[in-house]
Amino acid sequence: MQDHTPPIPLEPSRYTTGDGDAAHAASIAEGARPLGAVTVARAVTTVVVTERLMLRELVDDDLDFVADMLADADVMRFYPKPLTRDESAKWLERQQARYATDGHGLWLAVERESGRPVGQVGLVMQSIAAVSDAPIPEIGYLLHRPFWGRGYATEAALGVRAFAFVERRYPAVISLIRPENGPSQDVARRLGMQVIADTEYVGLAHRVFQAEAAHVEHQPQSGGSASG
Repeated sequence: MQDHTPPIPLEPSRYTTGDGDAAHAASIAEGARPLGAVTVARAVTTVVVTERLMLRELVDDDLDFVADMLADADVMRFYPKPLTRDESAKWLERQQARYATDGHGLWLAVERESGRPVGQVGLVMQSIAAVSDAPIPEIGYLLHRPFWGRGYATEAALGVRAFAFVERRYPAVISLIRPENGPSQDVARRLGMQVIADTEYVGLAHRVFQAEAAHVEHQPQSGGSASG
């Protein structure tokens, strides 16, 4: 489906790619403190840095936060059900497998100032027959309840959109959102997305939102900030 909306400015974000101390040092150079509240047993890969957040690959030590978030009934109200700790461990493992196979997945969103994890935001390949015969990247965002209402989902998702269009050169991105999930639909619209199809996913009705790179103005990636 053609998108006839006017071009939407691509808010600059900072990419810091590469493993270990170099990636962490680069994020600190941009004003981020060491992880602090997040203790990890090995070096991690930071992928996207925005004004207030950094998105990094999940590691095994993140399970406590992930399990707490995915067990929260309010956080998971648009999912089939909250997850047990074992199910959350498998969720985390799936993201790590995606990093290896696709080069991206859901990442941990961390406050740069405090080092606190706030949720998961990232890019996941999906097979949606109603949209494409080939897998298409989905921008996914899920924040823990204490961090709702701060504009973090929009800020992080704009950084992921920039990563998808500029770094990975994907022509389009989607988001799969339940019809009754108004807040997530609002975020999708802030990304320049509009509904292109309805589909069933994991046994539940979803709307397919899409944004195309051709309708986004690409600004230089100079380390500016994404809006909240």
